[in-house]
Amino acid sequence: MEEFHLDPAKLSKASAVAEASSAIQKAAAAGGVQGGPIRESPGRSSSKELASIKLEGSGQLPAVTSFLHRLESVGSPLIIDSVQITPDNMRPGMIKLSLTIIILDFEQWKNGEIPNA
Repeated sequence: MEEFHLDPAKLSKASAVAEASSAIQKAAAAGGVQGGPIRESPGRSSSKELASIKLEGSGQLPAVTSFLHRLESVGSPLIIDSVQITPDNMRPGMIKLSLTIIILDFEQWKNGEIPNA
């Protein structure tokens, strides 16, 4: 909990997606990634998801890798589902980032079975 800055007792299911989206945007800005469009969609309850967030942005390689590293400590239970990095041909030295992030439904995970490892 300390390493990931995550306290399940303080998480509210009603505001978890908004708080996670805000924290992700702040992490991007702090890392030097220029944010682009963000789309939120409902998650699949069968997969114990609250929502899915699709995020686009651009920046230099060190900024993008720093942002990806910061995602583990945004204070929300999330999983990076997909990452696509492509060169930005319009701006030399910059790359484009496209992410799909899954926000987990922490209530379902607390009461769920322990997965086989």
